[in-house]
Amino acid sequence: MNEINRNMKQSRSNWSKNPEGQNMKIKQIKDKISHSQIAVNAKKLQEKIHTFESKSISHTFILNLAAISISLFIFVTIYVLLTPSQNSLYPIQVFEARIVYMVQKALGFPVEIKNNIDMYYYSSAFRRGELGMEISTACTGMYEIVFLSALIIGSRGAKIKTKIKWICIFAVFLFIENLVRLITLYPIALWIGEENMWIAHYYFWKYGHLAIILTLFGLWFMFVVWRKEILCKNRMPPS
Repeated sequence: MNEINRNMKQSRSNWSKNPEGQNMKIKQIKDKISHSQIAVNAKKLQEKIHTFESKSISHTFILNLAAISISLFIFVTIYVLLTPSQNSLYPIQVFEARIVYMVQKALGFPVEIKNNIDMYYYSSAFRRGELGMEISTACTGMYEIVFLSALIIGSRGAKIKTKIKWICIFAVFLFIENLVRLITLYPIALWIGEENMWIAHYYFWKYGHLAIILTLFGLWFMFVVWRKEILCKNRMPPS
């Protein structure tokens, strides 16, 4: 007990002799406690932000799937209702048939166009000496453009200007790709035969175009929407 009293007296005497030094020590202790609390709070805040970002990204992904599904249903339904027959897009069919005819004629193909949309190719390699092909509504590539546009329109997180810009770019690409497909049907028929050409044409038209559309959309969503729009917004500090 006597020793405690002596320590208390010593402390009081040190305080009275050097009060400024004692205040500095108290301030240093308070600063250490404050810094440690800040570090703990910062760590907790960082953990909360990480959890929020993970939830936000998964939430955004689920909402995107729902919005894309609705957009696809609306666009495809409207397209099917507006194109009930093989010649529902007759002006576009005539336009594409003319382009195919001029390109093939310039390449020296034995091609003839009838009824504005019927293409005829003449060769002894064919069973009846000729191969006929009609540029129908399904051959225009418009369905593929509408399908890809629906995927892009339904994607959340991208600005409308960004969507319109990429829809135009992809529409031009798919239009040209479809023309190339039509132009190459004749040399393919000479190469693998008439029947095999129709088989290749059917499977490429059905599955090849779908693969191209999904690839274009996947790349667009990954590099334009997800990386530039969604991730950047989630990482922006709160204002």
